[in-house]
Amino acid sequence: MGVASEVRPGRPRSETARRAILRASLDLLRRHGLGGVTAEAVAERAKVSKATLYRWWPCAAATAMDAFFEEVYSQLQTVATEDPVHDIRVRMRQGTQLMAGELGDVLAGLIATTHTDPRIAESFHERYVAPSREDFRGLLQRAADAGAIRADVDLEIAIDVIAGAFFYRKLVCHEVTTPRMMDAIIDYVFLGLGPANGASRKAVQKRAHTPRAKTEATRPMSRAPKRARPATGASKR
Repeated sequence: MGVASEVRPGRPRSETARRAILRASLDLLRRHGLGGVTAEAVAERAKVSKATLYRWWPCAAATAMDAFFEEVYSQLQTVATEDPVHDIRVRMRQGTQLMAGELGDVLAGLIATTHTDPRIAESFHERYVAPSREDFRGLLQRAADAGAIRADVDLEIAIDVIAGAFFYRKLVCHEVTTPRMMDAIIDYVFLGLGPANGASRKAVQKRAHTPRAKTEATRPMSRAPKRARPATGASKR
């Protein structure tokens, strides 16, 4: 069981105190990162005792994790239509738009901490990774059942490819992935996942090669100046 879900014995928690602790934790997390979320700082800002915090959470980092994901999930709307591909697009647009701002920077900090703190890593997997993958897996399975993607597609790899584009750009390239950019990514991915023939594949291919999508999809992520590519025999032919 992850640290964020552990509950210590004692008196029933006061909802007012709980909300105050979570608000204080999220504020400290935004201002100072996870390292700034200490029991002392949370208790002072929430106007509760440290004993109150420890009665319900094993550590201040656990309150920060709970606070962050409550904030994220409160801003995500449930998507459920008869078109699974549309639902995937809307879900990814919501996520990228939400993470394009301050919460995306907080998420990057949390991910960095998971590499050095096993308790945070366990809680992060339980609170974010596992439920997110389960949800996305369900959307992709619906797409497969509807014939929008091949039935033999490895859903785990498909999740890695689609979500991996966002995390690579965020964590490695420090690039913002806009909802329009995510649309272009999904278009290209679905070219590979879709049926070998048919109108659905042609429609995806047409969208992926529209000037607007192509311009953003091929925008260089590096700030380094472009170098002219030497002509080759193949290019002349």
